[in-house]
Amino acid sequence: MNGRTASLVGFVLLLGSAWLASPGSDGAPAPDTGLPTADLSGLAVLDVGRVFREYGRFNQQLAGIREEIEEAQQRLALRQVEIEATQRELQGHPPGTAAYERAQRLLLRLQNELQSLARELQQEVAQQEAALFSRTYRQVLAHVRDYAQRHALRLVLRTHEPPVNTEDRASVMGWVNREVIFQQGLDITDAILAELNAEPSAAGSADGGLRS
Repeated sequence: MNGRTASLVGFVLLLGSAWLASPGSDGAPAPDTGLPTADLSGLAVLDVGRVFREYGRFNQQLAGIREEIEEAQQRLALRQVEIEATQRELQGHPPGTAAYERAQRLLLRLQNELQSLARELQQEVAQQEAALFSRTYRQVLAHVRDYAQRHALRLVLRTHEPPVNTEDRASVMGWVNREVIFQQGLDITDAILAELNAEPSAAGSADGGLRS
């Protein structure tokens, strides 16, 4: 090999070495763009809606409130029967008579009592449900904080994957506007539900029943 050929071969080898070390080639280090890289090691997601749907104690207490609502509705129905009977009695008396006026006053009193009782029951139901959801969510947060500390999680995002009704605009918009579009291996919902459902069940709701 003469000197000119040796020089040419050395130049080609130099170019090959430079290409192998260049960014983007196989086995080469990633280019440094100056932008921060995503670190997902301390990130997790939680399906809060699913937690509420599958948390046993919460659903037992919610079912208790629903049963009280049904009982209250039955009591209201009995009041309505009393009102209807008074209306029939009123129609059986000639207007202007003492019996008619007496039945009319009774009817107005019963109607006012029924409306007042219905409003009070509605408010009590709303308060009991709000207290139950608030108390349960605080329990969920406590478990999430404890789990995050044990597993070195720095951020837990809310995710929601409900069944989508493609013919319902609200359902579709809820799906489109969900916070987490895609995740893989970051969902801690099963773990949180397992801890919540492993707790001993309470003897009932801490709130009182609906009034009669």
